[in-house]
Amino acid sequence: MNSLGAYLREEMAWRDWDFRELLAQTGLEENDVLSAFRSAPLAEWPSPQVISALARALGVPVLDAAAVCPALADVNNEDLMRELRRRLALGASTGGFLTTATNHQLSDLPRAHVG
Repeated sequence: MNSLGAYLREEMAWRDWDFRELLAQTGLEENDVLSAFRSAPLAEWPSPQVISALARALGVPVLDAAAVCPALADVNNEDLMRELRRRLALGASTGGFLTTATNHQLSDLPRAHVG
């Protein structure tokens, strides 16, 4: 499985969501996200609309890494996802990511999630 699919599975498990709940929370169609769960590696990155819908549902900001840091334009998706997980774990350990305005939806979730 690719990193995006693994990340989505982890987040779904944490929220006690099944695939249908993920679709309901994102408003996406099944075909929009199935490749993230089936492809290893991803044949192509999901569209910006799919990424935005997933990010909104999961309460994480979407950044264009290449625009923020042009040096990241050549970094592969697996390394980007590994760094995202590392930063989420760091935020969880300090509690900082749960208190930002963009993540207000997460304020009611238990803080002991990341391990």
